[in-house]
Amino acid sequence: MPAFDGLPKISSFTDEAVLRPEIRALLDLVEIVVPENLQENVEEVKRAPFSQPVRVVIRTKAGGEYEHTVRDFKGTPANPGTRQDHMQKLADCLAGFATRAGVEAIAARVEGAKGTVGDLMSLLSGDKADVTSKAGVR
Repeated sequence: MPAFDGLPKISSFTDEAVLRPEIRALLDLVEIVVPENLQENVEEVKRAPFSQPVRVVIRTKAGGEYEHTVRDFKGTPANPGTRQDHMQKLADCLAGFATRAGVEAIAARVEGAKGTVGDLMSLLSGDKADVTSKAGVR
């Protein structure tokens, strides 16, 4: 979970990660309320489900209240991720499959729109050392 792991990674969502006692303890503290205008049967929500605002309210035991609304999630056209964001996500997704140089080579292929999906798949179809050599990285 991001609050415990920093940025969310694939490993943040494994059964082992979400079943940690400190994560389970949070479940009793969370209540999800979906307002009528954001119900899944509303046409605008059906048309653009990820374009709807999300409001988070935190109420403390001491009576404090903190509120924040997110209208444009990170990674949407209105709030695009940076190259660094994309590289971190790609490196996380390819952990155990590609070296850092291999990740960079794959990113260069995608960013330059050179090659095909098959070419990219071939970059992943070997051991870590092979990924780098197939991508032309030395």
